[in-house]
Amino acid sequence: MNRRLFSISAFVVCWLASAHLAEAQERRFFDDWLADCRVDGYCSATAYDNPNPPSGAVADYILRVGRHPTATYWEISLSTVADMPGASPEFAFVIDDADGVSFSTPYGTGAYGAVNDFFMLGDVAASLLDKLVQGQNLEVDFANMFDEPMSARFSLTGLAASLLWIDDQQHRIGSERVAYEAPAGLTPVSPDYPAQIPQALLAQHFASGQCESFELLPHAHEVIQDQLDDNTWMWLIPCAAGAYNFIYRGYTGEWNGDYFRTEIWADYSGDLGWAGTDYLVNPDYDRDTRILTTFNKGRGIGDCGTIGTWQWHDYGFRLLEFRAKDDCDAAGGPESFPMVWQWLAGEPRP
Repeated sequence: MNRRLFSISAFVVCWLASAHLAEAQERRFFDDWLADCRVDGYCSATAYDNPNPPSGAVADYILRVGRHPTATYWEISLSTVADMPGASPEFAFVIDDADGVSFSTPYGTGAYGAVNDFFMLGDVAASLLDKLVQGQNLEVDFANMFDEPMSARFSLTGLAASLLWIDDQQHRIGSERVAYEAPAGLTPVSPDYPAQIPQALLAQHFASGQCESFELLPHAHEVIQDQLDDNTWMWLIPCAAGAYNFIYRGYTGEWNGDYFRTEIWADYSGDLGWAGTDYLVNPDYDRDTRILTTFNKGRGIGDCGTIGTWQWHDYGFRLLEFRAKDDCDAAGGPESFPMVWQWLAGEPRP
């Protein structure tokens, strides 16, 4: 076994003291992997690179394969404790010195729950799980935030037995073994601005059935949030994506609340006039001025569409101005869109 990997007997004392196992219902060691199940039925198999380093962390790197009790898909994650990857990281998984399987953001991997917990997603994740179970050793290569090459190394001995044990614990012997979807119940986060969403809001967001799962959205990590006053927060959460328009839904409420207000926004077209919508398209938000701007492109070159500007005022977003251009005539850009509404000293001007 690679000497950077843990000795089971030396590692047990530290690991048993952790909060993670304090919540565990069952646990077993299989060679170089620890398998355990929480009281809520979630089970995972975990391996470590350089456990108990001088830094006081659990390990330099942590590899985990887990599954919720009723979920179809397994989740594969890598926690980078010792080194934070750079922006838009790419991970190369090299198994038994064979050709690597690569992941890159925002399509192949994303940080969920914490900025250094990266989950592998999509078709390539499904292929990776098969290779991990059949392999003996794994090396994960990536560049850190200083663009220096880093490597995490894990023994794969014991992974297959761990997953079989989890199947037995969850009473799912013979179930399909495939990874694909984003982790259930975790929020996508941005390395630049770690956004967090209350779990009650996350449930409300998806309960509408109008928004796509985070796994399908290239901008899932681009959550926008701000504290508007002592009790009120705002969240703009990705909902859908097109070729040139990213769609969000906006919410306001208390952080620890159990219900959040879905904000309604003004919309306008020359054919139909004014309307209200619960969608925001391509929003941009300035936290210093609390000004929110949207640009709904009529087509990719941006020569038509609508532009709205709002600002938080006391207890709601005030519409400052709205521009609209229906004709996609390749003449002029957004700055030339006709003004259809402008707030001026409390008086609306058409």
